[in-house]
Amino acid sequence: MQEPGAGKWTFHALVAEQDRQLQGKITAHLTLEHNRLVGSVTNTLDASLNDVFVLLPHSFVAIGHLAAGETQQIDLPVQNATTKPGATLSNAIALSNGLPASYFPYSNNGQAQSDFQRHLATLSALSGAGIGYTPCGGPCITQAIVSKGAVLTAPPGTPETLHLSVNSDPLLLNGAQATLIGWADTLLDGTNAITINNTKPNGFHDNLVEMPLDLDFTQNLNVPPNILQGSVIDEQNSDVELTAPDTYALTTGDVTFEFALPNAEKSSISSLTLAEPNAIYDLIHKTHPGVIGDLIQASLFNWQTMEWDRITLFSGSFTTTNTPAYIGPGGRVLLQVTNEDPSGLLLFAKLSLSLKVMS
Repeated sequence: MQEPGAGKWTFHALVAEQDRQLQGKITAHLTLEHNRLVGSVTNTLDASLNDVFVLLPHSFVAIGHLAAGETQQIDLPVQNATTKPGATLSNAIALSNGLPASYFPYSNNGQAQSDFQRHLATLSALSGAGIGYTPCGGPCITQAIVSKGAVLTAPPGTPETLHLSVNSDPLLLNGAQATLIGWADTLLDGTNAITINNTKPNGFHDNLVEMPLDLDFTQNLNVPPNILQGSVIDEQNSDVELTAPDTYALTTGDVTFEFALPNAEKSSISSLTLAEPNAIYDLIHKTHPGVIGDLIQASLFNWQTMEWDRITLFSGSFTTTNTPAYIGPGGRVLLQVTNEDPSGLLLFAKLSLSLKVMS
């Protein structure tokens, strides 16, 4: 698009944003049972949605079509995404549908052959495909920390094989347990009146719908890893820094994370498991990833003794069956992280909490 006053053949991108009140909404009552997504999704929008997916950390569920005014009963398998470094949900969805990873035909002057392929190309673009950036030394989607369309540089000394943004897939909404995406078959905002010299431009006007979802675990409290992630609520003499989404750097002091558990009787929970999704790395001393116990001091708050109990993360996880001691009022679980080596720089990803109920 040529802006007024710009020279001939000068083009600039045009981005417009607006807040509009739409008629209708999407509501969902979903839970995870035995690696299946179970429940219902209701669409009261004026438009039907096509190519609907529910996205989870490292996994997704393909729902397909959701008609306007429809309540659809869901009982579908969760499809796991690849766990290789740099993998994304867009890659997993493309591969599951017979397309190559980072599917973006426009890079080679190609075209999508269907609406579905065009939608998958959009997901790839949102995940960083189709953009060349020399400093990445290859596709940024696999060679750098990429989040929300931004290429992030880790502190000096970060090993090339360390990919810390494993829980920060570009397609997942921040703070959401799950994310629903789909494409409306008619315009939702009522605007498609852009003209150039009184001529409507050719092309496609897609309406990508994206919304956060909360999962219901009140009836079935078996919560898998990566769904319940902690939030920082306190720091003591700490220089903790959020260097990338869900990735922290720490040299001194301690930082406390809070996990909010689903509403359920504490007595029904048989075990709690804390998991560190990435190997913790000491950037100063170049300690190899995986030597977690030597680098990090982790403690759980004991609500019975009102003291911190030190725990050890073996291979990145810790499991306890003493759940009454560590689940406080309101379903609160508190985890404190301290750098054991203040002369080093500790880089670690946000821990997640999973639960199991008594069988």
